[in-house]
Amino acid sequence: MTDSFEQAKTLSRRLGRALAFVLAILTLVFLWLAADAFSGAVQFSALMNRAYDPPTPFAASSLQAALLLIVAAIQFSLVAGALQSLRRTFMIIAAAVSLPPLAATHARRSGLAFLAAGIAMILAHPLNALIMSINAPPGSRFIALSVSTGEMLALVASGALIVFAHVMAVAAAIDAENREFV
Repeated sequence: MTDSFEQAKTLSRRLGRALAFVLAILTLVFLWLAADAFSGAVQFSALMNRAYDPPTPFAASSLQAALLLIVAAIQFSLVAGALQSLRRTFMIIAAAVSLPPLAATHARRSGLAFLAAGIAMILAHPLNALIMSINAPPGSRFIALSVSTGEMLALVASGALIVFAHVMAVAAAIDAENREFV
């Protein structure tokens, strides 16, 4: 059991570092997107044109860029919070002598944050389409509804993480009870 737990601690340290790296990359991408949105929105508009394929080419006004950036910031904050909570879970496991209940708490928070992020991704499509067509002439306005594999994967993964957190909490309680007998 000790060797297995030591391997789990080593893997947890590595996964915590990997999540920190992924979070840093996501933050840089979001900051680049925000900088572009506030400096003319050329790349931002091109990205939105590729993502939504509106009936007329989209060029973001400052209001549209700000509103789209707010929607993106909400999604980013949910994903970043979920990743940070999952990173914290791994770092708690890496530093522990036995399975701590706090790791299960952070894993559950991460699962709930991923669930919220998945729901936000689904709701962002029609909201972004609405924002993109604010200044469009009549006949060029559009709405986009979509549920892609990414959103479904986020919802399924969040559910699995929530169940995993519950199992982890039960295992931590059993471990604590066993330690009382020894």
